[in-house]
Amino acid sequence: MLTRLRNSDFFPYESYRNEQQQIINQIEDAIRKKKGVLLNAPNGTGKTIIALSALLPVVYQYKLKLIYMCRTHAQSTRVIRELQAIQNFTSYIISGLSIRGRNEMCLHSTLLRLKVSPAEAMSVCKDLRKNGNCKYYRNLRTSLKEFKDLDLFQFDKPTDAQHLIKFCKEKHYCPYFLSKYLLKDMQVVICNYQWVFNPDIKYRFFTLLDTELNKCILVIDECHNIINVATQVNSDKLTPYLVDTCSKDFIKYELPEKYVQFGRFLLNTLNQKEKDLPL
Repeated sequence: MLTRLRNSDFFPYESYRNEQQQIINQIEDAIRKKKGVLLNAPNGTGKTIIALSALLPVVYQYKLKLIYMCRTHAQSTRVIRELQAIQNFTSYIISGLSIRGRNEMCLHSTLLRLKVSPAEAMSVCKDLRKNGNCKYYRNLRTSLKEFKDLDLFQFDKPTDAQHLIKFCKEKHYCPYFLSKYLLKDMQVVICNYQWVFNPDIKYRFFTLLDTELNKCILVIDECHNIINVATQVNSDKLTPYLVDTCSKDFIKYELPEKYVQFGRFLLNTLNQKEKDLPL
């Protein structure tokens, strides 16, 4: 029989605020029974530390992963700070990482200059890597090959995305792909909603985590935003960049001229519509 860990071992402060301990116990008991929990509380309640101290005992006992989804970078940073406080308090080793999308972690001047959408950024990034034009990715691949244990940095403690980006700037590594490499060893991952709710991202995300959804505990911060997320995920968008890329592929693969003409027509139409939009 597994020894039940105490949530008090993961609460780093000297005293509890009003009803904090009771809420922590209720959340932990519900999660152990595999039930969902909805916590509606005002600012100042300490919802982040309540969630973490209630869930980490279960994460450790059953060797699960905790995926903490936030809407903003500031919220993600707050989760990391609370994890760091727990790490400084407890005898348990806590590995945690906040991650961001490709656009927000890329250091390459080309992608930074273009200011494209995430889908377009993926295409640009792929071309840069394929043609050997990204030194950050090349440097990271070389380092990962030479240092299997990644003694580049101590990632066995809670690390914020901004800290990871700063480290990569100094080493000339790609922050985005380094974060993806580290995911499998993380007990706690802080990310935005897209990593779990976007079907195109979800499969790759859990592959990188080296686990399955039923072996994870999900925390959705400000879950009232889920409606907007679902709307965005299920909405298609056509941009001039995508049409231009498609038109070039028509020429590259020698498709009939009518396809090329249609691509040019569509691109010109989109560009004109963009110019006609009110400022």
